[in-house]
Amino acid sequence: MSYCNPSDKPKVLFKFGTGQEQKYESNVSPIDVVTEQASTSGFTYTYTDPNLPGTRTATGTSYSTSFLDYCEQGQTAIKIFNGTEQVFYSCFLPGSLQAVPLASKCKLNVTHNEKVIFTIEGDCPIRYKVACGDCPEGYCKCKQNKYPGYCCLPCGETKEKINNLTSKVKQHG
Repeated sequence: MSYCNPSDKPKVLFKFGTGQEQKYESNVSPIDVVTEQASTSGFTYTYTDPNLPGTRTATGTSYSTSFLDYCEQGQTAIKIFNGTEQVFYSCFLPGSLQAVPLASKCKLNVTHNEKVIFTIEGDCPIRYKVACGDCPEGYCKCKQNKYPGYCCLPCGETKEKINNLTSKVKQHG
C-alpha cells in the first residue's frame, strides 16, 4: 500500500510480537509498506551429550539417529541436516532428544519506486502504522516542552473529551 506525498518525510512505526515499538524514518516518499511471513522451517534440537556438561542445542530441518561405533554403549548418534547437507553430528543419551519447531518470522519491507529501502525481520505478528507528517493518520499533533517539541494524541478520543468538557462548561455556566 502506498503512503505519503512526494514532499513528506514518512515514518513507519512498527512492533514485532511482544517487542518494543520501533521507528523507521524515510528520506524519500511516497513509500510502500509490505509485510510478509518469512518462511521458517526446521527445529531446534535439544539433547544431553554425556561427554559435555549441560544440555546441547542445534538447529536444522531434519535429523537421523543411529548406533555408531564411536558412541559409547547406551548412547545414540545424531546427525542434523539443513536440507540434504549434514550440519551437525554428536552422541546423545536416548530419551533426552527434544525437537521444537522454530517460530515463524514476519518481515517488514519499505519500498520507494519499487526498490527496497528498508527491511527488517522479527517475531510474528507485526503491527505497523505510517505517519506522513509528524503524527500517524488519526492522531493530532500537540505542542509540548519535551523533545521532540510535540506529542501525538488520538484525534477521536481527544475530540470526545473536548466535547464532554464543553457540555459540562455549558451546563455550569
